Amino acid sequence: MPKTIVLRGDPVRKEREAAGTIKPGQLITLNSDGKVEVHGDDGGNAYPSFAVEQDFLGQNIDNEYSENDNTLYVTAYSGVEIYAMLDDSEDVDPGDLLQSAGNGNLKEYSAQAAASDGTLDSNEEIKVGRPVARALEAVTTTGDAKRIRVEVL
Repeated sequence: MPKTIVLRGDPVRKEREAAGTIKPGQLITLNSDGKVEVHGDDGGNAYPSFAVEQDFLGQNIDNEYSENDNTLYVTAYSGVEIYAMLDDSEDVDPGDLLQSAGNGNLKEYSAQAAASDGTLDSNEEIKVGRPVARALEAVTTTGDAKRIRVEVL
């Protein structure tokens, strides 16, 4: 089991104040106050930024950040390997594409399609996200989120 979030590559490391509880390995985003928070848009577009551990303070990947903590994170480029959080009730295989689950975790990607006749109901909310990463291993979660090795797309 890896003891670090960044498994391979040299992504850009950054630091910002947390807007709430964040676990290393979670997908994060910048909010309108300039703080980082877990990515909260289920299936929505997400920039590949992940919280990482504060290893220089003796913290490990299981030590969460609390609101107002200085939070270390990385902004990853294509090919960087991350030990990310996979949402509960997921069953993924190597090569499966992953997207935001809306709670900081990742879930299997599902493309959003139009109606069979190619039209959309004018009252229907259209949300077209893109995958953030590709699974590098098979992982099944039954009740709780688990970590998974992923490659950023």
